[in-house]
Amino acid sequence: HLPGRPKDIVGLKALAITAQRAFDNFRPGGVKVLAGAPVIEKGMVESDFAELAAAGVKLLGEIGLGSVKAGYEAREMAAWARKHGIQSTIHTGGPSIPGSGLIDKDVVLEADADVIGHINGGHTSLPEAHVCELCERSSRAIEIVHNGNEKVSIAAAQMAPQLKCPHRVILGTDGPAGSGVQPLDMLRMIALLSSLGNIPAELMFCLATGNSARLRKLNCGLIEPGRAADFVFLARAQHTAGRSLLESIQLGDLPGVGVVMIDGIVRCGRSRNTPPAMEVPVDPQPPPRGRVRGSGALLLAIAGDCPSLHRSAARGTSAARRCTNSANTNCTLPMTASYSVPMLPTITISRMSSMISKPVAEVVLADGLPGGSIRGRGWII
Repeated sequence: HLPGRPKDIVGLKALAITAQRAFDNFRPGGVKVLAGAPVIEKGMVESDFAELAAAGVKLLGEIGLGSVKAGYEAREMAAWARKHGIQSTIHTGGPSIPGSGLIDKDVVLEADADVIGHINGGHTSLPEAHVCELCERSSRAIEIVHNGNEKVSIAAAQMAPQLKCPHRVILGTDGPAGSGVQPLDMLRMIALLSSLGNIPAELMFCLATGNSARLRKLNCGLIEPGRAADFVFLARAQHTAGRSLLESIQLGDLPGVGVVMIDGIVRCGRSRNTPPAMEVPVDPQPPPRGRVRGSGALLLAIAGDCPSLHRSAARGTSAARRCTNSANTNCTLPMTASYSVPMLPTITISRMSSMISKPVAEVVLADGLPGGSIRGRGWII
């Protein structure tokens, strides 16, 4: 979609590597942008994919948007990309940008790309019967997007559980594209498919987060040891008919976003685009040595390894404060924790982690602010 996108082999590789490098160094608002996905063209050979992989490129742009449109050509290049650790996605459905064309079910099956991109059309969908056939005959990941045919998106989402393969489904937006950027399109997809498709809201969240993380090989989207501390804190919208967050989404309402955290750092507070949330995470000053007081539901608690870590925190600010322990001069603590414990006057983190029925994920907060690093561990309950 870049105006003047180079279509020669040298130019497309240079553009992909430049985009990858630029967004690896630049994170707008703290957001991680996985850039540098080249649109493949005729004339590429295996060494081109090896070169891209060595430079850090991990994704291909949609197969079919360039000159490679035949299934047999796409299959060979997708195999080269896969061999060198680059994931491929194929355009599905009618044409989008000028120069693209119809990619039908037979081409998709022959190409055997890693991801069947916007299986519900981007924008124009294949016939619903063909989409269901792709779900059944292909073993690759299935992407359902916001900027496609909504009726077919519901059929595809319902087909996956019937085929006992919900692990293959991921949600996307197919934006920015010719239709622009729609605010909240991922949340809208979750609410649409859950309410009109009669699919449990918790399953839709799993498709949008954990499935995407596993299939795209991302270091986020799951609460597991060693993964990035990236979280969106949601609550049911004010005055929704739903009695809980999940019920409100299954009724078709959007949730309210209270906090967005990236790498353990609060990047934004209550959203002005979503409806007001019934509850938002609070950020009170915790007592020293990881002890927690309060009431409510524990969201994230930091049990720091620095004795003065918590005492250095300032109430009500998201700015990082230098640790007051002179022996630990590299320690900073952004105010990222949300504290409260259900009806318990005082409790330690270790006791809380032993009270639940299955092991909790211990998240090591890393990637601190310039000038220091965050030292500490937390438990997500």
